[in-house]
Amino acid sequence: MNIPRLQQLLRQGTFRILGTSVVDQVLLSAANFFVGVLLIRYTSDADYGYFVLAQAAVLLVSSAQGAWITGPLAVLAPKKSDAEARTMIGAVRQAQGRWLWRLSLLGVVLIGGGLLAGWLEQELAMVSLAGLLACWVGLQREYCRSVLQIVRQPGWVLLADVFYVVGLMATAALAALGFKPAAVWAVLPLAVGGLAGALVANLLIVRHYGWVEGDSAPVFRELRRLGNWAMLGAVIFWTYGQGFNYVTAAQLGVTAVAALNAARLLIQPTFVLSMGVKQALLPMASRWLADFGMAGLLRRLTGVVGVMLAMNLAYFWLAYTFLDWLTLSFLRKEIPDRDALVLLWGSYSLVVMVRDMFVTSLMAAERFQVLSGLTAATAVVALAVMWPAIEMLGTRGAVVGLLAGETFYSLVMFWLIAQSLRAERRANATTGADGQAASHADRG
Repeated sequence: MNIPRLQQLLRQGTFRILGTSVVDQVLLSAANFFVGVLLIRYTSDADYGYFVLAQAAVLLVSSAQGAWITGPLAVLAPKKSDAEARTMIGAVRQAQGRWLWRLSLLGVVLIGGGLLAGWLEQELAMVSLAGLLACWVGLQREYCRSVLQIVRQPGWVLLADVFYVVGLMATAALAALGFKPAAVWAVLPLAVGGLAGALVANLLIVRHYGWVEGDSAPVFRELRRLGNWAMLGAVIFWTYGQGFNYVTAAQLGVTAVAALNAARLLIQPTFVLSMGVKQALLPMASRWLADFGMAGLLRRLTGVVGVMLAMNLAYFWLAYTFLDWLTLSFLRKEIPDRDALVLLWGSYSLVVMVRDMFVTSLMAAERFQVLSGLTAATAVVALAVMWPAIEMLGTRGAVVGLLAGETFYSLVMFWLIAQSLRAERRANATTGADGQAASHADRG
């Protein structure tokens, strides 16, 4: 390893930030695993299925917000002065508060209307309200977490997530104890945990930075340049990245969703780890691209991928070695096609990890429009494979479709990265040639 470069990274706090992010994601992964185990063991398959569908809905709105707002903000804010960055962050916070109240009120009206019209049963309406609350607080929590990442305070993100985990696990324990209605209590952990995490993260920002008021119109004009395409890509990505739960429910029923996600739960730590490191990595990738160019950025990303690949493979080996104990003794659940599902989920998680890390190079280069187009093509590939695959293979078909989509995305992504790298080298060669010509002219 290049020791001077290692020392430079240590001075910049890169390893501290990524290391804290890894610890944070281990915590979140353990909490999600614990909650999944509780609900699988002590509630019905239908109740756990509702939890999974509500979690997918929270992920949808969080992904849309992250792509439209916090993703572009993480790219643009590090390039601004401190005052400009604070104004951007505060203006977005004000706007977020306004539209969250309006959208939440609309959701309550729609759920109430469905209940009064007889389209929703009372319990399903209550589940929907719990899911709506989870989405509302989840969006606030994710924005505050993103702000703490932008200001390079991963320790505070970890602190806020500790409170999120406590709220999540405590409420899930109440669901496992049999509080009624069971389906509602299966969804409420997402809302209670999200509220606790949002309150603590907001308190940390208020005490140490404060929210600066500002005009959100010019800020959103700048964000939309990247965010509109990114949000389109995120929503399309959700249609197969999490929408597979709804496709499976439509074809095989809610209980099949429970079986599919019980197998996924065994590989869940790798997904959460990848997601958390990507969130911390994006602002850093933006700085690396500005400081070292695309080639330097890719070298650093390759190092991160190598470490994460080793960690994921080690975890997967342990999970597969103790698979019988994990499913039969720990989860107390028979999972149809268990071995095939776990192998498919493991393969999928590795492809997703590599994609998550390297795609930050294109995001830092502000290639959101082309990434949205790629995501749309990937969704078509994934769903085109998934629908008939579920018909033929059952729950395995859902993961086969996901794996086909992610493989297609990764291949095209690496081609785009290679294009960017070649363009940078040509530009550097041209600049070098121009500099030499100017030097000869000066000497002449």
